[in-house]
Amino acid sequence: MHNLRFTYYPEKTLRMKASPVDFDGEPPEDLLNLIEQMKDVCREKEGAGLSAQQVGLVLPVMVCGVPRGGGRYDLVGVINPKIIDESDDTLIREEGCLSFPGLYFPVERPRKIVAEGWFDDVKRRDKRELVGMAARIFCHENDHINGILFIDRADKITRERIKPQLKKIAQETMNRK
Repeated sequence: MHNLRFTYYPEKTLRMKASPVDFDGEPPEDLLNLIEQMKDVCREKEGAGLSAQQVGLVLPVMVCGVPRGGGRYDLVGVINPKIIDESDDTLIREEGCLSFPGLYFPVERPRKIVAEGWFDDVKRRDKRELVGMAARIFCHENDHINGILFIDRADKITRERIKPQLKKIAQETMNRK
């Protein structure tokens, strides 16, 4: 069992890039347990996805929402996620992040991606084509695993506009400690 501590901007863990984890077949039990804990945290926070960095760990592990029909999403755990292809066609949609409470702004992401990694819903390495919101969520969480934050994807005008909000979130983070 991991002792998870949710991280908020500007905590250093959010900027740390995880290295792939080596394993053959089934991943180590501690990573499988971590995925279940992360799903619980994601549901508790009412998020669409979560990376290990957001719970204070520098590991290539995420949970992300995948569509299951009827507007419902199931959380799927992914170890060693990677984007191996993405469409030139992009969508700009408002995006938020659990580590940045209350901050939302438009972010451009590919409309479609091909993702690979070890997926817990099939218990094996897999390649998947993800479209729309599922692609956006995977890209967002994959960015976290690579130490990239959604604020890094903001255009220059948006970066200026959100500075006061970032300062406020940073102050609230200091007050939590």
